[in-house]
Amino acid sequence: ITASPVIEQVRGAIQTYNAGLSAALKTAGENGDYEAVNSALSQELPPIPGGVSWDRASGAFQQRGGFEGREMSSEVQQWMATAAPAFKARDRAEQAVVQAQQLQMEAQIRKTEEERSQQEFAEAMLTANIDSAEEAAARHQMAQTAALATEQKMQHVQMLFTLLQNPIQLGMAKRHGLLGQIETALGFTLENVPDAPAGGGVPNMNDWQTMDSEQQGFSMASYIEQGGTPDEFMRMIASSAPAQMQQ
Repeated sequence: ITASPVIEQVRGAIQTYNAGLSAALKTAGENGDYEAVNSALSQELPPIPGGVSWDRASGAFQQRGGFEGREMSSEVQQWMATAAPAFKARDRAEQAVVQAQQLQMEAQIRKTEEERSQQEFAEAMLTANIDSAEEAAARHQMAQTAALATEQKMQHVQMLFTLLQNPIQLGMAKRHGLLGQIETALGFTLENVPDAPAGGGVPNMNDWQTMDSEQQGFSMASYIEQGGTPDEFMRMIASSAPAQMQQ
């Protein structure tokens, strides 16, 4: 399995895609313009090398059927490590925007129900129809409660879109429970969130080389959160390499 695109070109395309998506997520979080996210998601990612496919469930590239067991060139391995964060970011944003647009529609329905019940109450009071007024008042109260619940969900959506702009921030939110609260409020589980050993453990050289940039960044951030420094982190990884590589 070989790859034809030059890695630097792929890296540039990935950076452009991520920058556009991050800006769209920021806009959506601030003013609810979820079409901006859909537009960013529609931008093309670099074509995947032959023999490889993206597996959304695992958040990783895998060999296609019929290519299992074939040796991958170092260029393909580099391509996968370079491109994987953008594919993960795309999948997470797609999940989030679906939830957000559904809630946006729900919020509009709740607002309509609230306005209609308020109008019905006003009309019943004008005609002195007390029974109808009481029923309309009860419906108005229920509509207000439902609208408030939807508004609270929308606030959780805004927090989620803020977190999605930075994978390391998102991973930390998961570790400390904030993302779990958001997921519970919205009723779904976000896929492929960065994670690392709970104690801020340091990967060995072999593991480090198989990580994509998102995984590497979060692994380092986890170590730093425990009081370490970037230099210490990299020295510990280097010390796990074979003697010849260390030299």
